[in-house]
Amino acid sequence: SRRAILNIKYKDSDISSNISLNLINFTYIDNEQSEADHINIVTSAKVLGGLDFTPDISSILDVGVTLYDWDKAGEIIKVHWGRFVVDEISINSDMELTLSAISEKCATSFMKEKHSRTWESISIKEAIESIAQVHSMTVIWNTENGMNKLDTLSQIDQTDADFTVEKTKNKSALKVKFNGNKIYIYQEYIKDSGLIYYPSDLSSYEFRHRIHGCYKACEVRYFNTDSSEIITYKAEDQKIKNDAILILDDVCNSTEEAKIIAESKLREINSHSQMCYFSIMGNINLFSGYIIELKNFGSFSGKYIIEKVTHMISNNGYISYIECYLKR
Repeated sequence: SRRAILNIKYKDSDISSNISLNLINFTYIDNEQSEADHINIVTSAKVLGGLDFTPDISSILDVGVTLYDWDKAGEIIKVHWGRFVVDEISINSDMELTLSAISEKCATSFMKEKHSRTWESISIKEAIESIAQVHSMTVIWNTENGMNKLDTLSQIDQTDADFTVEKTKNKSALKVKFNGNKIYIYQEYIKDSGLIYYPSDLSSYEFRHRIHGCYKACEVRYFNTDSSEIITYKAEDQKIKNDAILILDDVCNSTEEAKIIAESKLREINSHSQMCYFSIMGNINLFSGYIIELKNFGSFSGKYIIEKVTHMISNNGYISYIECYLKR
């Protein structure tokens, strides 16, 4: 029969059997947009020594899962989800111990220490790659944007993570995902998984389609220093049937840059007009930023981009919960 067994090391000691002996709930959340991945473990403290067991804040948990007979009999699949830093511990009168932890790299100076520095004749891609090298991280750059040389590029009293988000997501209209020791930077999605799901494949599902908070158009206005004029670029979404216009005053070097920002911002905001939330038997091949296709769901059918994957393991088995939005 199918089994999912957690693999957890604490202070280099394997505590998997102790955790699994009386596990109440384990969740691993894989986020798409510039948020740290994190885990949450709820178990009985009785098997770990009750109140005498006090895990250290900021200690490391090395976490993975082993799947037995998951897709076919006799198959063993081992997955390493990464190293996580314990950032919150709680225990209650029922002797339920909860450990919360975030991705190791996101608990280091990458997200905590602020810096001020200026580069000359450098692209955004090159600057971020130089920052990543300091933190022993790898940048996976899946876009042509951000490669043009700039005369100067400044980081002013920002963490390296905030600088990365500002220069890619906020200024270049790209997406950023922090995952372990990797930084993914991409235009719309990381990969088309090729996975197709039908109603019978899903344990449960819910679709939501809304118009509130969506915009018909996005206008980016910027001051052109050469002509001393205010230049406006307007992007429109023909699928939105209202008159709302989002106006952004930004610093742009060209109309092309304003076009990229306007179109991407409009796509980002309106993408959440159609969402799908569903659960399936645990699937280790689903990641935030991936495309999946939903078929035979009537007008809700289409390709969706995964925004969040929550892997949940308990005595009831291993389930994956997916939040995704329609690819526009």
